[in-house]
Parts: sequence; structure tokens; C-alpha cells
Amino acid sequence: MKKILAILLLLVCLYSAASAEAPVYINNPNPNHRLHLRVSPDISAKSLGKYYNGAPVTLLDSSLEQEWAYVRIGEGKGSLAGYMKTEFLSDIPSPDNMPQFAASRKFTAYTCQDTKSSTVSVSGGQLVSLMGFTDDWWHLSVQTGTSEGNYYCFVPADCPWMTDFSHQTVNVYISNPNSKDRLHLREQPSTASKSLGKYYNGCIAKLTGFAEDGNWVKVDLYGRIGYMKREFVYIEGQGQNPTYYGIPTVQTSASGIRLYQSLLKDPSESIMLSSANEVEVLGLVDDHTLHVRWNEKTWFVDRAKTSFKDIRYFKDNR
Repeated sequence: MKKILAILLLLVCLYSAASAEAPVYINNPNPNHRLHLRVSPDISAKSLGKYYNGAPVTLLDSSLEQEWAYVRIGEGKGSLAGYMKTEFLSDIPSPDNMPQFAASRKFTAYTCQDTKSSTVSVSGGQLVSLMGFTDDWWHLSVQTGTSEGNYYCFVPADCPWMTDFSHQTVNVYISNPNSKDRLHLREQPSTASKSLGKYYNGCIAKLTGFAEDGNWVKVDLYGRIGYMKREFVYIEGQGQNPTYYGIPTVQTSASGIRLYQSLLKDPSESIMLSSANEVEVLGLVDDHTLHVRWNEKTWFVDRAKTSFKDIRYFKDNR
């Protein structure tokens, strides 16, 4: 009997420990607002920083039914614990509104808001998100793009070694190890999400953000917005570009073929080709439509109007 009670007590303790550290999300109705992390549960208490929607928050104590919750921002070294008003927290993810930056060169960051604390090195070209800030410090989430996930650190406010890439173009190159493979563009950062098409090595997208776990990049791929698995892309500025060109060229039919500006296939937004032409196949939208490049512009075309043959041994990476 004592053994059974001990086991039950252990299970209760394990459940309580798991429940005590649950992920929650900052959910300001106005995404331009930030939420204070305070040293104690009082609006007059010292603020440890003002945090954006999307910052990784873990519930350490209390519940969302109380006025205040004891939480941690980030994980491990470089994380920070304090109190947040629960009316601005939710167990449902909210859109990420953290500003994102690219390191212009290698620089030193700190594990605490103190230049005497231990340091970490952030590489040039590394992509980071600004989770929150004080007048003197920025609290960063550094994207590693590996199974180890992100790491967290602090830098003096207005760090001169970071460039806000929301105002510049950072290119993303599809970079499958096998140049014949293709990569899905997904509606959401999940392999279960709808595929918007399968694209070849050599396609170049614009970086617009990251999924919360850092394993997906959000891109603008020739006007199509979606997510791609980070392990199969190269982000400009992060070392040597390993991309092998894999975009195939096919022939269109001799005449009567239209190239459309959008998937709506509106004839008023199309051109008619009067003779056969070579077009580059950027990707397969579905079984019937190709996304192609011709005359330095991108178009959509009926697959049956081209010589494209799908090679079934291609592996379509997620």
C-alpha cells in the first residue's frame, strides 16, 4: 500500500511540475503595444522590460485566472523571470510582432543586463528577434537554425551592430542537398499545412520572418507568401552559399498559350505567346499549373501547354 501511495505521490509531483511550466503567449490587442515584465506583481514595481507579442513566455507559477502570473522569458542562459498581467497573456498563440534584425558583424552579448555577466558571441549575419527592451538593454532571441533551438542574450540598447532587415532585402535560396529535389511552400509552419507549391533549387525568395520555433522561415517567393523548412534553405549572409542550381527549362506549345500574372488566370492579366518559347519552371503549384519565369518575369501557365514531364523519383522535401 505504501508503495502505491508513493507512486501516486510521485505522479502528482510530476504532473504539478509539468503544469507549473506551461507555455503562454503575450496577447496585446494592439500588436504595437508591449507588456511589462515586473519584479513583483504590482504595476508600480520596477519594469525588467517591455515585451512584444511573440516573445517566448513560460508560466512558472499561478494561473491565467489570477491577476498576475510569474513567468520566464526565454530559456536557459539569457532568460529573465518576473511578473506579467494575465489579462494580456493567453494560452492561444498570437501573431509574432517582434522586430527582426541581422548582425552586421560579429559582436559580444551578455547573459544578464550587466556588462560584468558572462558573455556569448553572436556571429555576423546571424538573425535575431528583439523580444523586449528597457531604456538601457535589448533582450534578444538568436536564431540558430539547428535542433538546439534559439538562445537568448542581452545587448546594450540601440546596438550598432544590428541592421533592421524589415527595411532591406535578405534573400533566401532554396538549397536542397540533392539539386533535383523540390521544397514545399506551406501556408503555415507545419508539414501538415497546405502546400502552395513545390519549388526547385535556385529559386530566390525574400525573408520576411521566422516561425516561433526557428525551424521555418517565412518568405515572399515571387509574390507568394508562405513558410519553408529552414534546413533546406540558405539565408544570405550566413557563410558560403551551398545552393546548386536546379531550375529546369521546358518548351511551350507552338501557339495559343497564355501566361497569367496570377493563379486567378484572368485573361486581362495575361499575355498570349504566338510561337513556341523556352520557359524556366520555378515550381509546380499543383498537378495542372506551373510557376514559370519568362522574359525576366514570373508567370503561371497550364502545365498541359508545355513539354514538362514530372520525374516521379524526385523527393519533395517538407
